[in-house]
Amino acid sequence: MSDKPQTQTKKTKLQKNSGVISERDMLIIDEYYNNFFNKSKAVQSVVKVLKHQSQANHIFNGIIKKPEVKKYIETKQLEQQQSTGITPIDVIKERLNIVSTDITQLIGLSEEELKDLPDSVKRSIQSYKITEREETDRKGNRIKTKNIDCKLIDKNDSLKEIAKLIGAYGEHNKQKSNVLDLSKANDQDFKQLMQVFKSISANNSDNNTIDI
Repeated sequence: MSDKPQTQTKKTKLQKNSGVISERDMLIIDEYYNNFFNKSKAVQSVVKVLKHQSQANHIFNGIIKKPEVKKYIETKQLEQQQSTGITPIDVIKERLNIVSTDITQLIGLSEEELKDLPDSVKRSIQSYKITEREETDRKGNRIKTKNIDCKLIDKNDSLKEIAKLIGAYGEHNKQKSNVLDLSKANDQDFKQLMQVFKSISANNSDNNTIDI
């Protein structure tokens, strides 16, 4: 009786350490990339019995720590880069553009002037709202006014994304897929990166260093 449980245990350990990604984990990672990176939905679409988002997130965070899953993620990232032509450097540059956009550039602009802005600035605008109303001037004339309120994409989110991509967070330094070649970056790119580093340092009052 004692031999059988030991044999089963050895088989279980062998399967667990085989280094081959399970079908469940593969489906979860595939769904994660298909649903625009929603961790909980990726897990719940595969593990139907899960009802709570926190449970799904916990499972996902455990899955991505597995070596075989990390390798599969690297494969998915490479496939996306090859199919779209978008590299991590391209993402960093776009995020840097969002961080460097100045809201004062948009103050007082008309709708036509907004449309004529450079594409790099327009891509930094998350939304805008046009409010029209009629007012009476001092002479009693009715005049129409138009106000435009613009909202930029959140800079903090962009800073966090840049920090992950360049390895500014320790946990991401362990992921080889996030090591980037900056040899093709120009002087302006490096100036923007230095501004990002300063912003990250200012936001991390408990830690005065940035790990790269």
